[in-house]
Amino acid sequence: MVWQCPIIKEQYRYPYAAINEWNGMDISIDNTNGNLLAPRLGAGKKNSNNTFSGVILGDWSSTSNIDGIENGMTGLYGFRNGTVTYAFNDDGTAFIGGSGEGRIYFDGTRGTITSDKYKANSAGMLIDLTDGKIDMINSAGHIILDTTNNN
Repeated sequence: MVWQCPIIKEQYRYPYAAINEWNGMDISIDNTNGNLLAPRLGAGKKNSNNTFSGVILGDWSSTSNIDGIENGMTGLYGFRNGTVTYAFNDDGTAFIGGSGEGRIYFDGTRGTITSDKYKANSAGMLIDLTDGKIDMINSAGHIILDTTNNN
């Protein structure tokens, strides 16, 4: 007869106990250790025209898409007079600037920086930090600087 007994070892995923014990949905306040965990936190002000200026940190799930922030994203988002002015997402992407010609996008997973108009394929610039390429579009077409080509 063979007798087997499983050994169960519980190990926390994070070295920070408050995160391991948090259910991810409720607001958890630990006054002893100074911890506050919540799905979404905001700080700022409502302006006289009922628009928000400030910062929202956290989960954007179950919230409608707002210019540049899609439902399901998690990160740090800045607003000025109700307009999204920056976003730093947990997937390594980000943007700075209001919607339109001045917005700059960063993609940390691909190593690129692009302008808003370039993303719309109308004009602008892409800088590829991984491959050392710069692609500029204007009314005359593409100008590509490629340091990987030894010509």
